[in-house]
Amino acid sequence: MSNTEPKTPAPDQAERDRAVDTTLSVLVRAPAGSGKTTLLAGRFLHLLAEVDNPEQVVAITFTNAAAAEMRNRILDELRTDKPSDVARRVLARSQERKWDLLDLPAQLRISTIDAFCRELALQRPLISSLGGGLHIADQPKEMYRKAARRTLNAIGGDDADLRSAIEALLLWRDNNWQDIESQLVEMLDKRERWMREFVLAHDADWETLRERLERPFGRGEDLTEPATRYSDQEWEIVRACFTVLKRAAAELQVVFSETGTADYTEVAQIAANALKGEEGIPSEGTLAAADNIRHLLVDEFQDASRKQHRLLQSLIAAWPDREGRTCFVVGDPMQSIYLFREADAELFGRVERLGLEIEGDLPLQFDTVQLSANFRTEPGLVNTLNRAFEDVFRVDDGSGVTFRGPRQHEARDIQHGRVCKGRAWNCTLSLCRPAKAERKVARSAKESKKNARPRRRSRAKRLSG
Repeated sequence: MSNTEPKTPAPDQAERDRAVDTTLSVLVRAPAGSGKTTLLAGRFLHLLAEVDNPEQVVAITFTNAAAAEMRNRILDELRTDKPSDVARRVLARSQERKWDLLDLPAQLRISTIDAFCRELALQRPLISSLGGGLHIADQPKEMYRKAARRTLNAIGGDDADLRSAIEALLLWRDNNWQDIESQLVEMLDKRERWMREFVLAHDADWETLRERLERPFGRGEDLTEPATRYSDQEWEIVRACFTVLKRAAAELQVVFSETGTADYTEVAQIAANALKGEEGIPSEGTLAAADNIRHLLVDEFQDASRKQHRLLQSLIAAWPDREGRTCFVVGDPMQSIYLFREADAELFGRVERLGLEIEGDLPLQFDTVQLSANFRTEPGLVNTLNRAFEDVFRVDDGSGVTFRGPRQHEARDIQHGRVCKGRAWNCTLSLCRPAKAERKVARSAKESKKNARPRRRSRAKRLSG
């Protein structure tokens, strides 16, 4: 269901105005139905009205559908018979600079994260061994299977360590080749989770790896000594798995080179390598690509993986300076759905508290904007949901995650040191993760309130009673 514009200013209009301030880097918490796409399109238009070239504004999202919706929303605003003030400014800018945006809308850089990674990777095609094409396979399973089969066929090769590792796995899996091949295919599909420096190292430090893997088995106060250790037989299997996976990853690189095609994981890695460059210094082409981005907008930030998070850090680190540049991220941790692609919703709260940490430089700090108005549903439904979630989150489970529902009365935002007014006008849900001291203050206030009035029974208990 698409959002509809309110006829009167939203209760959180001041927050929305801050979100489109082109001088600020902004992190927006945007619950479902709060007009996130409209806000993104609005900020994009405000930025277009100021830049020298439309390609200096880049918006990234996770799906082709979301990218198309954002693009259409912007173009519809420019093509309407009664354009808004900011749309008129963009049209005047387009005419002045001869952009011809309405006839050449491809100048609007709105794409998925995968397409953006491909664009960065093409700055250094040689490092990928794929040449300049860099085609992305939508269904790469057959490439994984070819690499897995080649790996297992190496049992007859000259590599004694690899041969012994394959034999150990076959003995462990009762000589079931198909099972091991399928397991390798699955692991190659998820190699972002396990393919770290250790896997690529020439001389593996097995003892260090064993200590790291056994560390979670530690119990009590002394976590340095694990209560459980791998048996010698179990450790032999673990070593064999790593040895075979290392070869499988190498075989996959060969398959990519032979076909001139890669998967999304590989393209993201190429883009990251292009930004890092040799010895941590990006290439001139990569620096030029980063320099051309004056303003970056990231949609669905709650679904960013750690690798995508590092990519964003590297991109901003490649900016020659931050003057006149901004980063805008928007999302809602309650709607994180891309766990299968390594989404890490905790990164959202970390960036909100600490900023985007840049290696060798100060963090990029964000102004936080909390949207509370909802244009998708009725106040009665949202308020009922808010009360239900207050019951769900009433008990402190030690995670530090609490529920914050807007109220008709004034509520102090402890975390950000300011007062915000949340009215029960289509209000929505949000999560916050306050610092330890702030949680104590909130808990004390909560206890005082609970002691001052009788506790309300849950709906289920009322019905059963």
